[in-house]
Amino acid sequence: MRSCDPVAARRSAKGILYLSALACLISQSAAADVGPTLTAALETGNSDWSAYNVARNFTGVRGMTLDPGSGDLLALSRSSQQVIAIWEDASDPTGFTNATILDVASLPGSPVLALTHGLTYYQANLLVSSATDVYQFPYPSGSRKAITNPPRTVVSNIAGGGRGGAPLGHQTRSIEISPDGQWLYVQIGSLNNVDEDSSRSQIRRVPWAEALAAINADTGSIDFSDMEVFADGLRNAVAFAHDQKGQLWAADNGADEIERPDIGLDHQENPVEEINLLASSGQFYGYPFCFSSNETSTDGTVVQRAMPATKDDGVHSDAWCQDPNNNTGPLATLPAHSSPIAMAFMPSHAGCAADADPNSAPLSFPCSWVGDLFVTTHGSWNADVARGYALYRVPFGSDGRPLSQAPDILLQATEAAATCSPSAGGGLGCFRPSGLVVKNGTFFVASDATGDIVYLVNSAGSKSAASSLASPRISSPQAVLATIAFLFVAMM
Repeated sequence: MRSCDPVAARRSAKGILYLSALACLISQSAAADVGPTLTAALETGNSDWSAYNVARNFTGVRGMTLDPGSGDLLALSRSSQQVIAIWEDASDPTGFTNATILDVASLPGSPVLALTHGLTYYQANLLVSSATDVYQFPYPSGSRKAITNPPRTVVSNIAGGGRGGAPLGHQTRSIEISPDGQWLYVQIGSLNNVDEDSSRSQIRRVPWAEALAAINADTGSIDFSDMEVFADGLRNAVAFAHDQKGQLWAADNGADEIERPDIGLDHQENPVEEINLLASSGQFYGYPFCFSSNETSTDGTVVQRAMPATKDDGVHSDAWCQDPNNNTGPLATLPAHSSPIAMAFMPSHAGCAADADPNSAPLSFPCSWVGDLFVTTHGSWNADVARGYALYRVPFGSDGRPLSQAPDILLQATEAAATCSPSAGGGLGCFRPSGLVVKNGTFFVASDATGDIVYLVNSAGSKSAASSLASPRISSPQAVLATIAFLFVAMM
């Protein structure tokens, strides 16, 4: 094993901190392709916040989750068809170690799973998703060993039934098991920009015990079409998560090129991205007949409007969309075309920093953020002024509902409005947030476009900590496309 001295560089301008970091790689298998800076520049929303590159060259990284038993961070790459585990290791001089725990190409029979996005972990069950199926692998908490079992299909036939097949349209299938272990939720997004009906825009669920029994008995998978429609009319709710009360929330991706010149609405600002509380099963959230406009009514709610294609069909008018008996509106919104991808609430046990004493939890964000919602946005592709490319904080009140104040930007591609615009390549070279994990009051944010995972910390609470940057050992020879460089960070 060889080592080298890591170097970190930073510069500040206009009150925003720009950071990049160099990590040296120690590998048991082969030298890795590690560059001196982040693939894409980043900026934080406050000079007391610091963002560090802790992984590189894991292109296509999408879903991320925690193994709660061990505290390991798990991340899935749809490019390399791998899942890696990342953990702190006090016995390692670098402070961190990682391993590839799932490499599809190395599984028995070399199955073609075509994993796209979904990743979750619950009680020794690792679940991943393709456009058509949800797969399960047994994985003991903290094992950190490569999975050698063949996949078992949990849910099949997603978007079948003559609708063009799942390879068409949105292909992400977010998956989540409720905190109480009662339900498995599976999401599906629209076939077209605007569909004729909502059959491809839902979150469905099945009792987890039923799915687990089918797996263990090898009696076959759960057919997606037989699952309960829990939430209907969500165009592409890739991001969803449970709050501390066990309630499910979802952030929706609105349609493109929606204009209502009859009332002065153009597609640059419409529709805004919805954040919905999925309070009870069977509610309808508007798509494809209604959208949330960039207008606010006198009571502070977002104005619901009829889609251009259906506003004159004799049924789905503005009045119909504004009737809560027909359409459940959002409780918060994000900018139009920002494209929410992942979300998480800061839990009460997050190891946050006491507001009166930031040094109580070095690097952590304040406990006043407990209960707040955090959302990664992938970024716009056709807005004249680029939107998103950011991690947002949506403040919540003591009642468990969003406050009326605008969301805060914690992390964003540098000068995203200009550098990620269509004229600059549509953001393909920008940091495009995808996966998100909240751990110990800090944030891990992935970018599928650049293959980076960054660590966002509150450096104001770590002034007395010793500064240390460290590099990882690559434990798996299969991790060529998922080379990870870790930095154990404490700002001087």
